[in-house]
Amino acid sequence: MPAKPKIQKPEWQQCVRCLCVINTKDLSKHLKECQNSTEKEQFQHGYIWNDTLYGVISPYQSADRPNLPSQMQDGIILLNVSSMMMCGLSIGKPCIVNGQYIRIAWPSASVSPGSIQVSQETLDILGRQSGELVSVSALQLQPTPAAQVLFSLREWNDVFGDDQFEKYLKHFMCGKSLTPGNDISMSYYGQKCRLKVTEVSPWNVCERKVHISCDRADTSRVQDLTSDLSQLDLSTDSNLSFLSDTGITSTPLRGSDNSSFSSVSSPASTPDIKNRSMIDANFQTPQKVTGDNVKEDIRTFYKVTERTRVVISKPITDELTESKKKSVTFDMIGGLSKQIVSLKEMIHLPLHSPDLFKLYGLPLPRGVLLFGPPGTGKTMLLKALANQPGLHVIQVNSSDIISKFYGESEGNLRNVFKEAEERSPSLIIMDDVDSLFPRRDSTQNESQKRLVATLLTLMDGIETASKRFVMVVAACCTPDTLDPAIRRPGRFDREIEIGVPTAKDRLEILQHLFSAVPHSLSIGDMTEVADTAHGYVGADLAYVCQQASFNAVKRHLHHHDDTHETPAAVVTRDDMAVAMTIVQPSAMREVQLEIPKVLWSDIGGQEEVKLKLKQAVEWPLKHPEAFLRMGIKPPRGVLMYGPPGCSKTMIAKALATESGLNFLAVKGPELFSKWVGESERAVREVFRKARSAAPSIVFFDEIDALAVERGSSSGGSNVGDRVLAQLLTEIDGVDGLQDVTVIAATNRPDMIDKALMRPGRLDRILYVPLPDPETRQEIFRINMAKMPVDKEVDIEYLVRKTEDYSGAEVSAVCHEAAMFALQEDINSQTVQPRHFEEALTVIKPRITNELIQYYKNYQLEKGIQKI
Repeated sequence: MPAKPKIQKPEWQQCVRCLCVINTKDLSKHLKECQNSTEKEQFQHGYIWNDTLYGVISPYQSADRPNLPSQMQDGIILLNVSSMMMCGLSIGKPCIVNGQYIRIAWPSASVSPGSIQVSQETLDILGRQSGELVSVSALQLQPTPAAQVLFSLREWNDVFGDDQFEKYLKHFMCGKSLTPGNDISMSYYGQKCRLKVTEVSPWNVCERKVHISCDRADTSRVQDLTSDLSQLDLSTDSNLSFLSDTGITSTPLRGSDNSSFSSVSSPASTPDIKNRSMIDANFQTPQKVTGDNVKEDIRTFYKVTERTRVVISKPITDELTESKKKSVTFDMIGGLSKQIVSLKEMIHLPLHSPDLFKLYGLPLPRGVLLFGPPGTGKTMLLKALANQPGLHVIQVNSSDIISKFYGESEGNLRNVFKEAEERSPSLIIMDDVDSLFPRRDSTQNESQKRLVATLLTLMDGIETASKRFVMVVAACCTPDTLDPAIRRPGRFDREIEIGVPTAKDRLEILQHLFSAVPHSLSIGDMTEVADTAHGYVGADLAYVCQQASFNAVKRHLHHHDDTHETPAAVVTRDDMAVAMTIVQPSAMREVQLEIPKVLWSDIGGQEEVKLKLKQAVEWPLKHPEAFLRMGIKPPRGVLMYGPPGCSKTMIAKALATESGLNFLAVKGPELFSKWVGESERAVREVFRKARSAAPSIVFFDEIDALAVERGSSSGGSNVGDRVLAQLLTEIDGVDGLQDVTVIAATNRPDMIDKALMRPGRLDRILYVPLPDPETRQEIFRINMAKMPVDKEVDIEYLVRKTEDYSGAEVSAVCHEAAMFALQEDINSQTVQPRHFEEALTVIKPRITNELIQYYKNYQLEKGIQKI
């Protein structure tokens, strides 16, 4: 038997319940939604009703963009051919979108039936999000010529105040149709301009006749083109059927443009009385969908012609001031004056004086790279740069470039440079560029390697000799991760470092931050805060001001509950002090330690050691002019050695607390790794963080494990030798330390390499001996001040009994005495002398005479000053 001919399934079907024409693919979804509610606003799919398409809107991709001039692409909407046919739309003819905007209908095979694709600009103007329903209908009446159109600017810019702006706006709007309330978006000298149509004045009867007669000759060619386009037949052999027993029947439908459709004969076409009983009672009898019952749109569209007068009104002063406050400018950035001057030289000079470059045969610069730690102001500089007048700015995000499809990422990048050249002078801004273009030798991602090669080709292809000024300004945190080919001259011509701000820069940042905040801080208070905010970047200082304001508001609300007069919610010096304890500097967050608050008063005796450390750390910060006057440099490092338990580590803690500097504590053995090169990298990373958080202190505890004397172990490639070489280079190498002090502690100074203990590295070597009687008496008093000690306890007797005891052992005696008191009676209120006697029998001095003699001999051999 011959095969039965395959019956083509109809593409569109009509629901008998709601009379909506829907696509066959959305049939099952529509049945569920229609049974729950017949309100068309509840539908989540596209449908046609009364010759109007209610389609799911989405922005079209760059690959689907029609091959039309760039100035026309924002006015195009892409539709499916069958959707256009059902709604009476023809290619190139105007249509009404969302009832208030006129766009040009254009067919596209990539758009599914019941969907609409528009440009991102049109999507923003409509105020809709992707996935929402938007109506599209044919324009029935020709727009009325407009005599005058009044525009209002959304945001004012000084570049819009010249005489040419109105002429440019009239030229841009000529031939377009609009209605009051429409939003208009355009670009003028690189600046994004948003306008709103506030009022349209039509011609009166006499003026309109003259206007039409004058324009008849000019519009004849346009009318010929329109008539040609109207003759295009987009009809296909698609068939429409109705829902049968479950709400579907088969009967032909016509398009709104009266184009004929081939029908499919079916017994259900003319249902009789018998067949009507089979139809669900919830469905109505099928009817024809025509435009007879369409409610006439009361909105009138007007067309801008060459004789239309264009008037622009400035925004209200309050709105203008508010918009200026929101935009970031260079005047709002503090502490980066040198970087701003360098950035302006690279951009403003070629932009305003390109003839000078041409006269001397110099190529225009192509790129600038901003690099530095996070929070130093790179992104803020880019935002201020984007608000500069006279430049078309294209901001590139990684999400806009990267695509999962092969070759589309490179195409997106090429489109960015193509748009920049078409709208020159242009500026391409890329933030976090290191995530887009990493080193090709360290990444295994082939798409990223192709993207780097594409960027190199595009930057080399910028015509620097012509008047098309295009520059790339990029920012990253770690420039070493960028491909080296990008950083060479001719691509990124200049690299500007945005480093950690100095005390002077921090003062300028605080002044900018407090300019709009009510406060009672004087210049001296701000200077004091800036001097103590070591390692704080701009983002940290902004957060400090935010926390201080928050504390002021809480205090204000607390006083507001009282009946007395409430003080104003102003930021005080105490609020800043509290905020400084909450916010930690960004450069120290990875290595920030919760150091116990140890003061000099908590350490008994050791006055000479305290003085030497103050001279090495505090004097260079408090009296730098004294060192300059004497022509000397501050000490680079201090080594403390002595018997165990003599408060070497405790002195370092007190120094970190009293000086207020950033403190990095490093245990010697923790830097070693089994991987080759990781130990040296760990040492290098410690000093890198110390430089970025300067002024700072790097404390090496038990440094004898890290800086063991070279050659003492077997193997020429010992990891200890390499770590020591890296440590020597970091302390006093080609790149010397600046405002970084190294403090080390050890019990075995003889094991440390001699090169580390020379002047210029560890300048001062301090011997911390066993505590003398005065020091032991001070240690007893400090410990007993925290204990309920009986009055009969004789401190002088305890000092005599603890000869040859270290400071840690003296503290242990007090601790054990309190434990014996609790052991005797858990409810004991005081510590008696007998408890100290028992503690002395348990705690014995563990430092032998041979060890003390060893330290004395080492001190005599090295000629170290006795403390």
